[in-house]
Amino acid sequence: MKIRLTQGEAKKEASEPKTQSRQTQKRTAQSTEVEMRKKRANAKRPANAGTQTAPKKKTQQRQTAEGTAARRPVEGRKAQERREAPRQAGAAAPKQRPAGQKKGQSGQRAGSPGTAKKKRPVQKQPAEPRQRRKAEEMGAPVKRKKGGLKYKLPIVIAAVVLIVVIGIFAGRSFYNAMLEPTGTSTETMIVEIPDGSTIKDVGEILYDQGLIKNTMIFQSYAGRHSRGTSGMQAGNYEMNHAMSIPDIVDKMLNGDVYSGAIPVLLSEGKNINEMAQILEKHNICTSAAFISETKKLGEYKALYPILSSIPDDKNRTLEGYLFPDTYEIEPGSTASDVVKKMLDRFTEVYNQDFMQQTIEKGKTVDEIVIMASIVELETKLPEDKANAASVFYNRIAQNMPLQSDITVDYALGKKHAVLTEEQTKIDSPYNTYQNLGLPVGPICSPGKSSIDAAINPAQTKYLFFVADMDSGKLYFNETLEGHNADVQKYMGD
Repeated sequence: MKIRLTQGEAKKEASEPKTQSRQTQKRTAQSTEVEMRKKRANAKRPANAGTQTAPKKKTQQRQTAEGTAARRPVEGRKAQERREAPRQAGAAAPKQRPAGQKKGQSGQRAGSPGTAKKKRPVQKQPAEPRQRRKAEEMGAPVKRKKGGLKYKLPIVIAAVVLIVVIGIFAGRSFYNAMLEPTGTSTETMIVEIPDGSTIKDVGEILYDQGLIKNTMIFQSYAGRHSRGTSGMQAGNYEMNHAMSIPDIVDKMLNGDVYSGAIPVLLSEGKNINEMAQILEKHNICTSAAFISETKKLGEYKALYPILSSIPDDKNRTLEGYLFPDTYEIEPGSTASDVVKKMLDRFTEVYNQDFMQQTIEKGKTVDEIVIMASIVELETKLPEDKANAASVFYNRIAQNMPLQSDITVDYALGKKHAVLTEEQTKIDSPYNTYQNLGLPVGPICSPGKSSIDAAINPAQTKYLFFVADMDSGKLYFNETLEGHNADVQKYMGD
């Protein structure tokens, strides 16, 4: 069935540009089909089905065909073209200008969808650094760098080379410094290198003895020159602090092992603990083994009658009776061997002449040894020993405390230049500030001159003395006033 178009629709169809796009034609066909469906539906309805008049229905059909959402009056041709022009963007419709518009003028306002301006071609510029672009935006003058990396690269290389050279030089200097001796003393010491010791073990032994500065440097040097431990021999070596690492390594590579007795100096005024440390340093025996041996008082009293005057006190040891001297100790000697060697020497010094004088003075060997140990530590000059002994004997005779600082030091286990009042109150049988008479035992190993002074003190009335801290000279006084003046003069207190 053919549908006849109205006069207005016909005119509209005739006036439509033939150059419409396919999209617009499709939209129009769809609208027409919808209109035909509505007409068929309306034809089946009874005459009184609706209240809408014919003119209104015709207007609704026209609006649907045109795709509008709101009711509009019929527009003229030119007005409709101007309204639908934006909908047909991109279509090749002929350009028409409204009435009264001059040739060359645009029919669209600025900013409307159809007023896109023709863009000029942009000439691409080479990319510039961020700093240059930022500087141009800020209006600052921009300086172009000349040369770039090819001028910087030699400088960087030179700096790296310089750093490497400095590092190598510093490392070599440190290495050579660590090879140097640790001191200038040529006093001999015997160092034992046990069998099976690695090069690391040797380095640690030497470092503990104060003979090298750095164990890693020793390992490095010894490893390069001895092929590990293959060329280094175990045994006892005679060394000193003036030897460098090359000297030590050469001695061990040559197998210059010391096979004779080991000379060990145990000087006057040393107590048992100090002697033990010296023996351990020379690898004779351990400190603990030596101290333990000196506590076997009962065993040694049975072997040495000169020890008989020592009271059977569990706190007593062989302190004071281990005579100070330089001993030649054979390799492999035990702590017992060392103790016996020192007691033998004490018996030689404390001879029959000393024994006879001790008996005549009404003293015991133990009393003499205790007094001699105090005199040993209180004096530095031999000429002061007899006078110092007289001071202590005089104070005992007058029932005065000895007030010897070095006895308090022994009780404290540490030497002090000047004691505090609190330290003089320590509860100990060796504290001669709190207890009358001699302490319960010797406080060190006295030498022969101190033993002689204890047996034969000077005949004086001295009750006081003070030491010059610089020279060690003692100044004696009978009165407290004179003593206080000397204290102010020589001690500044």
